[in-house]
Amino acid sequence: MEDETIISLILALMFAGHETTSGQVSWTIIQLLQNPIYLALVLQELAECLPPGTMVDSGVLGLLDHVLWAVDETTRMHPSADVIIRMAEEEIEVGDYRIPQGWVVFVTAGTAQRLPEWFAEPDGYDPLRFAPGREEDRQHRFAIIGFGGGVHRCAGMNFVNLYPFTSSPLRPGSRFPGIPARRG
Repeated sequence: MEDETIISLILALMFAGHETTSGQVSWTIIQLLQNPIYLALVLQELAECLPPGTMVDSGVLGLLDHVLWAVDETTRMHPSADVIIRMAEEEIEVGDYRIPQGWVVFVTAGTAQRLPEWFAEPDGYDPLRFAPGREEDRQHRFAIIGFGGGVHRCAGMNFVNLYPFTSSPLRPGSRFPGIPARRG
């Protein structure tokens, strides 16, 4: 493979990862600000797990359940990839429909991830749907498809789960309305 091709692929991956991550983080913050009850849970979790001066590492990040569930709910409600396009490699049947081999198939993640068969009150913001005991996303292996699925799953899907990108603006002292300023 030519060097220029490799460079182009790396740049495309970096841009795609940055664009989708920044979009997901922005939507996560918007939804938290629109849902002050859940925002209070996130702020409490951040205060307990990330007090000022705390070194952020994978151990600390693993403690941020409410932040993770907020990111997961945003991914469900506002998927980075709205439309997933595949070609049928063989004839398949989906419900009452037959899809011939070679046809292009479009799946809309925004619709699929709001199916009431898998998600209670699918149009409502409820990050606790991902909490132990509910785990609505695990009712079907393709309940969440915003990052694709199977062998075509997005290689960069975990970028958005690097919680500091999401949680840093929510820490006390940030400049977002509704977030208490740090005193002292």
